[in-house]
Amino acid sequence: TNNTINSITSTATTGNPTLFGIRASVGTNNVISHNTIKDLTTAATSGDGFVFGVDVSGLSVTPKVFANKIYNLQTNASGVNTSVSGINVLLTGTTNFSFYNNFISELSAPSANSPTAVNGISCAASSSTYSIYYNTIKLGSTTPLSGGSNFGVKGIAVFENTASTILDLRNNI
Repeated sequence: TNNTINSITSTATTGNPTLFGIRASVGTNNVISHNTIKDLTTAATSGDGFVFGVDVSGLSVTPKVFANKIYNLQTNASGVNTSVSGINVLLTGTTNFSFYNNFISELSAPSANSPTAVNGISCAASSSTYSIYYNTIKLGSTTPLSGGSNFGVKGIAVFENTASTILDLRNNI
């Protein structure tokens, strides 16, 4: 709570660099709130690059992510799995997620050839409950979002959706 994470650059020009502003991969009832996460960049131009403002992956149970400012995240990688997400979830198993009152903006992957290149909030945990309320997501910056031939952009993306996944979206902009 109340952290400022900024101006981190992976200077590797090849490979698959991954940057996390905040990552919660274990624990119960994790609360990630009132943080400013900005100016995270990977310099690699080949391979896959990954930049996540907040990442909730692994064995985290019942996380709450709220009142964070996440902006100016970028990867220059051109790979087919390249991804930039303000908030990213990748879990196996069932849990309840709460994401609310976050401000996410200026996400970019200008060279990506990935259908999941830019995501405000990316959710990939099947059979889970997502409560996503009152978030403001502005993708891109002053220039239009662009990328390679297989480039994709999503404000809120739910992958691994199953019949038992519950998605409650309210008042997001």
